[in-house]
Amino acid sequence: MLLFALEHVSQRVSDRANQRIAAAPSPHAAATLLSHTLAEVALLDEESKAQAHVWLAFVTHAPSSGKLAAVLHDTYVKLHDLVEWLIRYGQDTGEIPRHFDPASEAQSLLAVADGLTVHVLAGHHSPETARTILRRHLDHLLRQ
Repeated sequence: MLLFALEHVSQRVSDRANQRIAAAPSPHAAATLLSHTLAEVALLDEESKAQAHVWLAFVTHAPSSGKLAAVLHDTYVKLHDLVEWLIRYGQDTGEIPRHFDPASEAQSLLAVADGLTVHVLAGHHSPETARTILRRHLDHLLRQ
């Protein structure tokens, strides 16, 4: 049941990110690709709240199930690879300076996105505050 729910959440996240990227003024810019992808991964808006609960339940149960743990690991590897690729793309387009290590920055951005999901669900941050925090981390890459 959780695996099915996770597949649904993953598809919805991907669909929303693609829609928002396509509607953006600069859909091919690394800044656009990173900001919309990470915002959707973080599940910060009201529309994503139920999906954030599913994700958190999945993460909570994964350590006690080899199958769930393997899926969680695979999901994180794919997300990391995507974000790392987007950072390299930004370096290739000149939007992100080359002195940043794409693998390390991808790790940090995904950790921030994951943490913000929990902070919003727990009521510690509003979705708007969480988006501001995420934007600040992205600006660090894009303004150097």
